[in-house]
Amino acid sequence: MARTLAASNADEHPVDRILDAVRAMRAGADGSNLSYRTIAKRAGLSSGTVSYYFSSKASLLEAALDRFHSGLSELLRPWLRQRAPNPGAMARRMVGYLFHNEDDVRLRLAAWVEAWGLPEERLAAVDRWLTLIGDAPWMSRWSPTEKRVIVQGLVWASQRFTALPEHERCVIVGVDDPEEAKAIVIETFGRLAEALAAGEVAPTAVAGQRGLRRV
Repeated sequence: MARTLAASNADEHPVDRILDAVRAMRAGADGSNLSYRTIAKRAGLSSGTVSYYFSSKASLLEAALDRFHSGLSELLRPWLRQRAPNPGAMARRMVGYLFHNEDDVRLRLAAWVEAWGLPEERLAAVDRWLTLIGDAPWMSRWSPTEKRVIVQGLVWASQRFTALPEHERCVIVGVDDPEEAKAIVIETFGRLAEALAAGEVAPTAVAGQRGLRRV
């Protein structure tokens, strides 16, 4: 399989061959064994070539996730343009998208752990999205900074549920059927987003210039 992939991609740029190898390995049985050596072997290149184009495994994984990030951005962009969006519907769509791309979510978390943080470019993109969310008119009972924390918390929590093996997810949710567990996670995040936006979960503090002050 590895020889076939390398031979068929021989005319491609090394970067494309490397990223194709990562995606192919991620989707297969060897997805948990991503290293410069195994990726280079799959791509038909030397480990030195892989490290020449990608100085760290985290930067390599991040590049392999471009399509996943683009899809997520396309999902969020129309929603943020609405004056009165439905946060519950958006949360359900986002978590559904994550479940539909479970391998990418696991790769996303692996890249974060590999670097113990986000690359500067990705961090800047996250900051831009959170700024738009913080300035949005919904969730008016929360300050812009609190909105950023809430949304990022929901995103990370939903990724954690998505990355879990089916058995573990069923145990944590408390059901036996994997599809039922997914449906419950999606619906729960949707209802939580609706409650936060409606003020049913009321803030007890707002961000002030010198930290938090009680209200």
